[in-house]
Amino acid sequence: MKNTTKSIRPCLPGSLKYAIAALCVVCMFRFPVAAQNLIPNPSFELRDSCPTGWHMGFPWISEGPLFAQDWYTPNAGSSDYFNACSPLVPPPGNLPVSAPVNMQGYQQPRTGQAYAGCLVTSLGHEYVESPLLSPTVANHRYFISYWMSLADNSAGACDLFGAYASADSLELLSDTYLDMFTPQVESPPGAIIMDSIGWTQVAGTYISPGGERWLTIGNFHTQAEQDTIQFNENAGFGYGPMYYLFDDVCMLDIDGTPGDFATTDTTLCGNPTLTLRGREDMHNFFWSDNSVGPSLDIADPGTYWVKSINVNTCTFAIDTFRITGGSSVPLEIGRDTTICSNQTVTLKPSNTNFDRFQWSTGSTASSIEVSIPGTYVVTAFSECATGSDTIKIDLGSNCSCLFVPNAFSPNSDGLNDKLQVGSRCPLGFFLLNIYNRFGERIFSSNDPSLGWDGWYKGAVCDQGTYFYNIHYGGDYSTSSQIRELKGDVVLLR
Repeated sequence: MKNTTKSIRPCLPGSLKYAIAALCVVCMFRFPVAAQNLIPNPSFELRDSCPTGWHMGFPWISEGPLFAQDWYTPNAGSSDYFNACSPLVPPPGNLPVSAPVNMQGYQQPRTGQAYAGCLVTSLGHEYVESPLLSPTVANHRYFISYWMSLADNSAGACDLFGAYASADSLELLSDTYLDMFTPQVESPPGAIIMDSIGWTQVAGTYISPGGERWLTIGNFHTQAEQDTIQFNENAGFGYGPMYYLFDDVCMLDIDGTPGDFATTDTTLCGNPTLTLRGREDMHNFFWSDNSVGPSLDIADPGTYWVKSINVNTCTFAIDTFRITGGSSVPLEIGRDTTICSNQTVTLKPSNTNFDRFQWSTGSTASSIEVSIPGTYVVTAFSECATGSDTIKIDLGSNCSCLFVPNAFSPNSDGLNDKLQVGSRCPLGFFLLNIYNRFGERIFSSNDPSLGWDGWYKGAVCDQGTYFYNIHYGGDYSTSSQIRELKGDVVLLR
């Protein structure tokens, strides 16, 4: 059993409390919003009839609707319904249940003109329950929130108020505790709810197994399990009965479709950390790393998100942050180099964190191909930095990889009998074609070790000039392109 401490309850004179309430902006009507809240009558505004006295609030489900629509009691306790429609002076034999003035004191509804009230005693607790507009979805995360205020005439205060989602409604014929059920969302142990001027939020999330259709709110612990503070004793309800008011119940499927969403792209820009912030008009935040603060400090590039809850409208939004690393590294496009005629080389910055480019050729592409010797300059830009680099490309002095004789004599004397192509480079590809003066191909080979012996179709070819076309390529080249070499050769007899 936890220790029970007696103390003197701090209180305000009634006139001051009324004065504070008069300064508050009171919303008398709840405007309709997108149907995200699974609670059909979240602030107890919708009603079948107006309560006229004490203990006239929430029926058992089997009794059907009575006062606040879609709200019932799960046990034999007599939870109370307070509404501004009730008379300040009730019929004889009844106690006032109007709002904001009633038999429990003075409290403006958090929104609208109604709220519920429940006893928490050493003999048993009171609760209220409501059906959901649709069953929960398996493995979805749900946000549950409701607001509480300690009644002026409460004899004490305690902790551990929760919300319990269930597949079926609860209907117990006794007014005992519902400690056989474990609420999915609960206020922290030791956090005694004592505010009787404003409203205190109880909120949290849980992963649903799916198929839950009801929500019950109240205290799911015996008084022996609670931390309590007693202001006075009231033997009529056992030791120190406590009384709480409830308003604005919200339940959201925050793995479902949000009311709004947005994506923001930004960069670290070399900074060690960056602070991401949730929306300013929101109240509860759930980040991709499971933190729940209004902001998140990050140090690494990546994609982050936050689901922000507006408890006033019971809606949520998703904001996604796509963070790049930025760059302060100098821009480089390579060392000075040489190329040969008909050769191209690709110039591309090695640093990929820049997103805009300006080349001295006028191109704004991320890379260019050049085939003319010269000096090339690129300037690159990002949100973090500007970089620039220059490369000089000269015409190579030793660009001849193949050599072809200008004449040969296929006379079987063992000297220069074949047209043989020599190579100074390792070849990965080779194709030799020879044509006569009529453009007819008379020889073809992809083996550089073979040569043309001056014959065609079983006959020797006439003396004269013939033309060759060679396509070749290999590892010697800085480009993967196939080169072409053309020329003529004289056949001598």
